[in-house]
Amino acid sequence: MLRAATPRTMINSREYLGASGKRALMMAGGTDILNVHGQVTDVMRVGWLAAEMSIPVTVGNTFLEVGVHAACALPEVGWLEYSFQNFDHLVDEPMRISEGRIHAPERPGHGLVLNEATRTRDAMPEILPDAQLGPAPPNPRLTPPPHAAHSRTA
Repeated sequence: MLRAATPRTMINSREYLGASGKRALMMAGGTDILNVHGQVTDVMRVGWLAAEMSIPVTVGNTFLEVGVHAACALPEVGWLEYSFQNFDHLVDEPMRISEGRIHAPERPGHGLVLNEATRTRDAMPEILPDAQLGPAPPNPRLTPPPHAAHSRTA
């Protein structure tokens, strides 16, 4: 109904439907663009179904851009969602992005190699003694509201 009511607006499915929900949405003609991300098997199955139905696909944001490989493997992908989260320090060679395009590495698998120095440094946080912790920040969910101290009893 939404797609029919907005003929000049492209409807993107977003990413919150599972594979069966996306399939039903496409079968009902309810989306102009299909957003996929999540488990690799679901992304590939839904992405290929979209291709069979000539529905453009966008690959949703993925940690360290591992979704670029799904984008390269699916025929209808026109966009890859990217939100700069600066996890580049976690890997030796982050995905290269230039002129609005992301370039998949030619190494096997997802092509990412964890940075050993970062892994070693961040593997175990430093545990401080209680005396160095200071007071906990206030939590309004745990602090009774001012009027609760004067509550009435029935």
